[in-house]
Amino acid sequence: MATVPNGALNQSRTGHLTMWKSMASGQAGRAGVFAAQLAAKGMRGASEPFTGRHGWCANVAKGEVKLDAMGGAQTPFRINDTLIKPRMACLHTLAPILAAEKAAVKIKGRLDAVTQVRVQVYRANERAVVSVDKTGGADPHWNPDSRETADHSVPYCVAATLLDGSVTPNSFDEAHLTSPVLRKLLAVTELQENPAFTHAYEKHPVEYRCRIDVQLNGGDCIVGETGGEHGDLSDHKTDAEISAKYHRFADARLGTPRANALLEKLWALDTVGDVAVLPPMMAFQAYA
Repeated sequence: MATVPNGALNQSRTGHLTMWKSMASGQAGRAGVFAAQLAAKGMRGASEPFTGRHGWCANVAKGEVKLDAMGGAQTPFRINDTLIKPRMACLHTLAPILAAEKAAVKIKGRLDAVTQVRVQVYRANERAVVSVDKTGGADPHWNPDSRETADHSVPYCVAATLLDGSVTPNSFDEAHLTSPVLRKLLAVTELQENPAFTHAYEKHPVEYRCRIDVQLNGGDCIVGETGGEHGDLSDHKTDAEISAKYHRFADARLGTPRANALLEKLWALDTVGDVAVLPPMMAFQAYA
């Protein structure tokens, strides 16, 4: 009852993105809860939802699903590879954002002098890193008109970072989406795959490398780099860094006292006797 009627398509996370991209996970959770409620009342679902001739494996996965070995003994658990995003944007925009932050510090007050922004990035796959060709205008990431598309756009996130010094939730509001200054930066931005960066991305542990060259009137070139020896997205985060990121977002929605109380429980989650106490503590308030 959860699987057969709710085969979601990845189209919600591809191309021109809309609010549904953010809603898809909530819809999946709602469908699962509803299925459990039906089952509790005695409702029976379709037989063989996964392995049946018209089931999930044959029609969605297009093959038998096999699980890799779990961690333990000499096999590390995958949770040790978890990446905690330092900024609020798509994973593959983060290295460009971090590189652009380093360039933005050196450009302060000179945005009008920018004549070209060249971004060298790795290629993860055709969807994850926006197309380097913007001439046809077919890729919505070069002309985002929604918050969801903008935070998946490398050129937009770079332009927003050069404008504001970093990326925040406000970077994707209507004022930024229609900003003439930001759009001017987008128009002079070029995106290039750097094969060495792609090779570094394919290593383990992963290296998220990016280099940004900002050309100014008069010949000055401002450079920002991240990844590897320049400080990497996958570097270990301290508890203090994780807590600081949490407070940047949670305090405005929960209020600092409630955010502090929730964080205290989350850091000691393995000792919480009943996790049912946590959801009420997460109820949002409107931004101040």
